[in-house]
Amino acid sequence: MRGDSRYLQRHGQQWRVRLKVPLKAQAVIGSTHVMVPLRTDSLAKANLLKHDVVADLKRRFAAAERQATMGSADPLIEEGAAWRDAISLEKERPAYGHGPDDAPTTAAELLLDRVEELTEKEGPGRAKVLYDMAYGRATPISTLVDAWLAEARAKPRQEADHRRAVERFMAWSRAAKEPGTVEGTTRKVAGRYIREAFVETHANAKTTNKYISTMSVFWKWLIKRGHATENPWLGQGVSKKRSEGPGKRPFTDAEVVTLLNAKADAALADTMRIAALSGMRIEEIARLTVADCRAGVFDIRSAKTKAGIRKVPIHPDLAHVVSRRTKGKEADAFLIHEERAPPPDSKMERSMTLVKRFKTLRTRVGVDQVVEGERQSLITFHSFRRWFITAAERAGQPVHVVEAVVGHRRPGMTLGVYSGGPAEQQMRAVVEAVRLPAGVA
Repeated sequence: MRGDSRYLQRHGQQWRVRLKVPLKAQAVIGSTHVMVPLRTDSLAKANLLKHDVVADLKRRFAAAERQATMGSADPLIEEGAAWRDAISLEKERPAYGHGPDDAPTTAAELLLDRVEELTEKEGPGRAKVLYDMAYGRATPISTLVDAWLAEARAKPRQEADHRRAVERFMAWSRAAKEPGTVEGTTRKVAGRYIREAFVETHANAKTTNKYISTMSVFWKWLIKRGHATENPWLGQGVSKKRSEGPGKRPFTDAEVVTLLNAKADAALADTMRIAALSGMRIEEIARLTVADCRAGVFDIRSAKTKAGIRKVPIHPDLAHVVSRRTKGKEADAFLIHEERAPPPDSKMERSMTLVKRFKTLRTRVGVDQVVEGERQSLITFHSFRRWFITAAERAGQPVHVVEAVVGHRRPGMTLGVYSGGPAEQQMRAVVEAVRLPAGVA
């Protein structure tokens, strides 16, 4: 927008970007705000220039937050690296010997004094960590996270979850005076962490197991790359309480009628209808481009799983929606174009705002089911996907073809490995067997 001055500040006759530094990053950045001059007096030009600057600053802030949480927040890591460099350098040249009164002058001798001092101040555990790091016998966990995630090639949101899991363990390690190193993370240490951070705080079992699973996957990579020999997280999951009540469920036909007839913005209304008549996940819909909606199919080229890469026949009752939303657009334009794409460094998915607006709509029209002790309603946007599968099954469609349409991994060697998948005509039969309930406008 021409008059948009978000992130901008007038300085004299020219514009500059002014961005607040997140609290966690302020110690590393050294300021509460950062200003970058754009060297233009034109607001229109400043609006064009600011996006790259803001994206770069946000990347810097994110890196600073990680450093504050996982690296520099524990000065022992930096100190250990400094001693290691000093000792390595000393090995390459003759020792200096002793000074007056036998005062230590080599790095190795000075380190022993430092270890003794640290033992008195912070205990023998921390002192041993410093000594082991100085001689390369201890590896700080935080120094390996970036390499792991680079190889994992996780999606932004999943990467954020992985970092959060490691950061939580590192924060606990510092508070508990545990080493925070690969070698120091024994099965006993992992068990203590789980007990103190999750069990004793009555954390949700699903959340607890998610954190444990992330740490276990990280350790598998550490073993693969030779940084560890054992995985202390295996078998450490907590038992889930057996639920007496119902689990997540599909919408009823009456709920589908209520939702599709409710007053909603065009983007959300069309997304709900597409979900109901395709069984697609909301992020799959949000990422569809014009080029993905040709030849009578939704071509899903990026999905949650390998099985999710598929072509879903477009339901006849969606033809007018697709025609209206593709007319006059470039091939790379989004089908649901109203949703703003997240910034390059964002961990948000493109469908996040749709999900939030849908929750508001759902609760406004009274489509909800909350069970005591559960964090979420038993019905969410994903319930459209469950409704589609239910409708296809009740229409007598073959289960293995329904699985192919919705992108579920098909079990067994025959269909899961050897089969090339059903024909498009079979998948189209599944899609067209699903009909919206009577009463949908």
